[in-house]
Amino acid sequence: MKTRVVPASELDPKKGLRAESYVEGKCEHLVAYGGRSRFAAAMKRARALAEGLNVAFFYPPKLEQSRLTGAGLPMPARAPLGGRTTTLMSQYQGTLNFWVVRVHKWSKGKGWWKRPQGDVAKKLLMLHTEISEMTEDLRDADSTKDLNIIRWEYDKHGQLKPIGFASELADLFIRLADLAGKLDIDLNAVVALKMRFNDDRPYQHGGKKL
Repeated sequence: MKTRVVPASELDPKKGLRAESYVEGKCEHLVAYGGRSRFAAAMKRARALAEGLNVAFFYPPKLEQSRLTGAGLPMPARAPLGGRTTTLMSQYQGTLNFWVVRVHKWSKGKGWWKRPQGDVAKKLLMLHTEISEMTEDLRDADSTKDLNIIRWEYDKHGQLKPIGFASELADLFIRLADLAGKLDIDLNAVVALKMRFNDDRPYQHGGKKL
C-alpha cells in the first residue's frame, strides 16, 4: 500500500478533496484529515478487544505518540501475568481443553481444515512460522521486559490487529490447540502427565548448556 502525507496547501475544500483521496488502497495508515477521530475510534476498538483481560495501556514518548495518533493507531498495551489473573492453580484445571475445543471449532468454521494445506504435516510447519516471527520480534526488542507489550496495526482488511512477541506466542498456542483438537488429544491430561514426570527429574536434567 502506498501512502503519503498531504500538506494542507494541496487540499481544496471547494473541490471536496481530502487526504483520503491521495491514499491508494483500502486502508489509510497515514491521514492528514480526521486523524484525531480515527485515533479515538482505534483506541475504543483496542479497549473493547482488551476488555476483561489483564491489559494496561501505556503512553510512549511524545514523538511516538504523535506518530501513532497520525496513523490512527492506539497506544501500546502491556499484558502482565499478575493483576486480575488468579493465582489459584485449581482455577486453571481443564482450561487447556476449553481452548482446544474453542479454537478447533473456530478453525473448522473458517474453513482451514477443508483446504489442501489442511493436513498435519503442513500444520506443523505453520508452528515454525510463528516461532520465526517471535524470533524477529525478539531481535527488534530493546529488552526482554518489553516482550509482553502489545502493539497494533491495520491488516489488509482494515481491521485493527494486535502484533508483537506476545501476540505471536498466542498464535503459536492457538495453532497447537487447533492441532490437538483435530487429533482428538486431551491436551490438559497430557500436559499434567508430562509435568508429573518432569517434577521427578533431576536439577537441570540432561546436562545441556542451553
